Amino acid sequence: MSRHIPQTREDVLAAIANREFLEDLVLDGIDLSGADLSGGWFERVSLRHAILRGARIERTAFRECDLAGADLSDIRLEGTALQHMQLKGARLHNCHFERVAFQDCDLAGADLSGSRLHYCTVQDSTLAKARLAGADCLRSCFVKCRAGASFDQCDLSHAVFVDCDLSGVVLRGSRLNRTALLSAQLDGHDFSDMELSYVQFSFASLRGCNFQKARLTGVGFLQCDLTGSDFSEARTGQCLFREARLTGARLCRGRFVCGMFMQASLEQADLSDADFSDALCEGASFRHCQAQGARFFRADLSHADLSHGFFAGADFSSANLHRVRREEAFMDRASFANSRGTDPQRARSEDWLLQHRGDQDNEL
Repeated sequence: MSRHIPQTREDVLAAIANREFLEDLVLDGIDLSGADLSGGWFERVSLRHAILRGARIERTAFRECDLAGADLSDIRLEGTALQHMQLKGARLHNCHFERVAFQDCDLAGADLSGSRLHYCTVQDSTLAKARLAGADCLRSCFVKCRAGASFDQCDLSHAVFVDCDLSGVVLRGSRLNRTALLSAQLDGHDFSDMELSYVQFSFASLRGCNFQKARLTGVGFLQCDLTGSDFSEARTGQCLFREARLTGARLCRGRFVCGMFMQASLEQADLSDADFSDALCEGASFRHCQAQGARFFRADLSHADLSHGFFAGADFSSANLHRVRREEAFMDRASFANSRGTDPQRARSEDWLLQHRGDQDNEL
């Protein structure tokens, strides 16, 4: 007796009720709106331009299915995996996804406006030109994705992006609170006038980005490439720029009080009238920078390199200038009131430690 091949809405619902697997089927354009698909198993099923608006999809499995152009608006999906899915151009308005794993999915051009993606994982997927306007991505994780999507007015609080190519992404108006954008590609992005709180850009490429007049609190730029970026008139608080590359960047009139710039490169940067009061700049390089009128009040500049920099009228009051290099630096009218030079005892300790490490290396 030949197996009945589901072709209609009634056939599909009957197969699910009988706990049959739905495999290798073509159901393009089928209307499953409002249907209860809970417990169903769809594998290698073509549902192109199908209508699943408002369908109930609980404990439903989709694997290697083609839902390109399908209407999945208003669905609720929890605790499931969508693997190797084609969702290009799909309508996913106002959906509720919770603990859903999107693995190797094509979401290019998909519309997820107003949807909730809570605790979801999107991995090895493409979101090119996808629309997430007004979406809520609370604590979701995007890994190795091509995400040139629009996150306009999107809540990305506690969301994590790892090794994602975010070229062309739109973050304007989105909420970035404790968001992690690790090793992301964000060259040339515009963050001007935005408020970022405890965002982590560690190891990201941010060349030529615009942070002009941005308000940054606790933001991490650990080992980021910020070459040619613009932080002019930015207001920062306790931001981390450790080992960041800020070559040729503009930081003029910016406020970097209590910033952490250890081993950062600010060579050829414009620091005119910037405020680095109480900043930690140990081992940082300011070679050939323009820093007229800059303020380094109580800053720690131990082992910093100021060589060939232009520091006319700069304020180094109460700064720690231990072993600072300043060959051919222009310091006309600079203030050094109560600043501290090289500490002999510390210098001897450093020299001894360096020599001791060298002896150990030679023994090895």
